Amino acid sequence: MKKEQKSRVNLKNGDSNKSDRAGVNVKLISEDPTYGYSEKNPIRVGGRDEYEGPKAERAYLDSLVDSTGKSVKYQRLGSRLVNGEDKPLDHYEITLSNKDKFELWIDMYKFDNKPEDQPAPVGLLRFPIYSIT
Repeated sequence: MKKEQKSRVNLKNGDSNKSDRAGVNVKLISEDPTYGYSEKNPIRVGGRDEYEGPKAERAYLDSLVDSTGKSVKYQRLGSRLVNGEDKPLDHYEITLSNKDKFELWIDMYKFDNKPEDQPAPVGLLRFPIYSIT
């Protein structure tokens, strides 16, 4: 059995300029139905340097919630090279609070793409990431 991965992330709940009353950042929702669901259009997170990639990836996943506002669970399925890239994409299974499951693709090697700036895939919501610890 694969172990569920979690990290500690401080979420900024209640920024009235960017979030709705529940703290979800409504400006961070993708309109592209393939974003994150296809290895051809992965969620690109990184960090300030290459050692922050895994932390940035977990911080992004920890900020996702389903349409009811409940946290999602995630499990890393592995990684693989796709699209002729020289770095692998990480493949995750996401489980919603109603037990529905689907898969997401994440590229943690795009270091200029901060996780806090990346939108949620269609069907999910995000809390803003305040800091990564």
